[in-house]
Amino acid sequence: MLPRHAQTSANGRFELALPQIPDDLQGTARLTARISAVDPAGDRVEGTAAVLLSKDAIAVSAVTELGDGLVESFNNRLYVRVTTPDGRVVANTKVTVKRAWQPHDRGMEAELDEDGVASLQLDPGAPVNIVIPPPPWRPFEPIEELTDRFYLVLAELHAQVHAWETQAPPAEKMTPATLARLWQAALEACRARGERVDDAYGRTLRLSRLPPDLLSLTDPRAVVVVATRLPEDVDNWPAWVAKEKP
Repeated sequence: MLPRHAQTSANGRFELALPQIPDDLQGTARLTARISAVDPAGDRVEGTAAVLLSKDAIAVSAVTELGDGLVESFNNRLYVRVTTPDGRVVANTKVTVKRAWQPHDRGMEAELDEDGVASLQLDPGAPVNIVIPPPPWRPFEPIEELTDRFYLVLAELHAQVHAWETQAPPAEKMTPATLARLWQAALEACRARGERVDDAYGRTLRLSRLPPDLLSLTDPRAVVVVATRLPEDVDNWPAWVAKEKP
């Protein structure tokens, strides 16, 4: 489970500890976070950050004089280009190129130029059969998908509530019906950005479908920043949702 909340230091920095990267990660995967920050005055700003996860420390592309093929029993000229997973050139470095289909191949050394490109001669040898293992199996985890998508909508709900606190008449109080309307607006805003607002079964994230622990995070007392916007007698939020089924 990814962390949800953090506290900034005096210089505005914060750190989040990510869970262990799966050992069977294949290729690369990009982890994107949508971040909203609220200062003591209740002002909110939003942004995004991304982290690139990679199985390997380098990325390699190759091409031959025949395009992408090799000829048996022929001294093929091979060009390889090496970068970091995020695309930065690995320049002026020695690399060792091995035939992956030959377990005991000692490899050939080559020198990368300033563009991260090396040229070498390669005879692939006789054809061999290569078995490519299937991708790792991932169990179906509906709660994880629900939670990840819920927090995107919750961040938008906070933005909707902040806008309402700023624009609504001073005497207006937050009611369950108003919050349900703002939740619907948050769903529509997320959907307009192309974000998923359904659970693992394709059902829209209606308030009445949320488990109790997530529903509690949408309680008016949890999302309203300006205390004077709450009525003296706050309705029981879970009971209202259970009755009205918004």
